[in-house]
Amino acid sequence: MPAFLATMYIYEYHKEHGIVPNRAIIKHFATDTIGIKQQISFKQISDLLDIPVAQLQLLNPSFKLNVVPSYNDKMHFLRLPTDKVAMFTSNEDKIYAYVEHEAKKESVRITNTALRKILRGLRREAIL
Repeated sequence: MPAFLATMYIYEYHKEHGIVPNRAIIKHFATDTIGIKQQISFKQISDLLDIPVAQLQLLNPSFKLNVVPSYNDKMHFLRLPTDKVAMFTSNEDKIYAYVEHEAKKESVRITNTALRKILRGLRREAIL
């Protein structure tokens, strides 16, 4: 009971003690969840849906690495503002195609970097 009374006191007399409440960036009742079928990063979602990464982090604190993973046996859900849920679901196929395209580009970049390192090593051996 004392904790409740203390909370009520702070609520009623916050101005007298210089406590200024921050307004919520987004109200939780204005959100919805969607099932994610493929691994996708917050950065990709941010770019595609025009939503700040910070807002995605606020709405989805369980994803510590800013990535929604994908497993065959477990479904992961992402919380988004309601207007962005509609945008995601209507463009879902295109979004996943973009994610696959980005993954292929990254794979090629990593492969090219590895090949350059191997070639540098071969050149050094040839010089010696």
